[in-house]
Amino acid sequence: MLTTESLVAGYPAGFALPPLSLQLQPGSITRLAGANGAGKSTLLHTIAGRQTPLSGRVLLGGEPADHTGPAWKRQVVALLGDDAWLTGLTAGEHLTLLARAHDVTAPEAAITEICAALNLPIRFLDAYPEALSSGQRRKVLLASALFRSAEVLLLDEPEQNLDAASVQALRRLLIARAESGTAILLSTHDDALIDPGRTTTVQICEHPDGTLGYDAA
Repeated sequence: MLTTESLVAGYPAGFALPPLSLQLQPGSITRLAGANGAGKSTLLHTIAGRQTPLSGRVLLGGEPADHTGPAWKRQVVALLGDDAWLTGLTAGEHLTLLARAHDVTAPEAAITEICAALNLPIRFLDAYPEALSSGQRRKVLLASALFRSAEVLLLDEPEQNLDAASVQALRRLLIARAESGTAILLSTHDDALIDPGRTTTVQICEHPDGTLGYDAA
């Protein structure tokens, strides 16, 4: 289980979100919502260890998270806006290398299965990133995150550049992952990605006095 304790995300002498204490239970889907610039990406980057918190901490399995340690790399997968493609590789080579690095069982079958689930034709795996559309590149990055077994998924606007049918495909994949026990924390502006019956929303909101806060629903 991933937990935040009074976690404050932001920048020294600048923007800061209020403290957040959150528990991501196995099988849960939690949505971060808020206006553009509200701090959703900043919060996700901080939870993922890509930005230093101003205060508070992140726990994994009840212990302070070591974001560079083997337990974190094995249990947590983060797909944020700054994820890079491995240089000089086709889409298929990129996925195969990641599959081997993360000990994915039967890599070829896993890649074929996740691409089919994301409506990404296998022929595109022979292409380099510059030859793919923005939507196809997004699907490859999603595949690189979703074909790995993980206890926690952290996703920042994963629906970017996807058409409506692909958003629905991603929705089905995320629900299936949650049903298998994965805890999911994601930010999204697209209600079509969300199953209201099984999703908790944490809204970053601005109060009338100008201070920021969280509303949970």
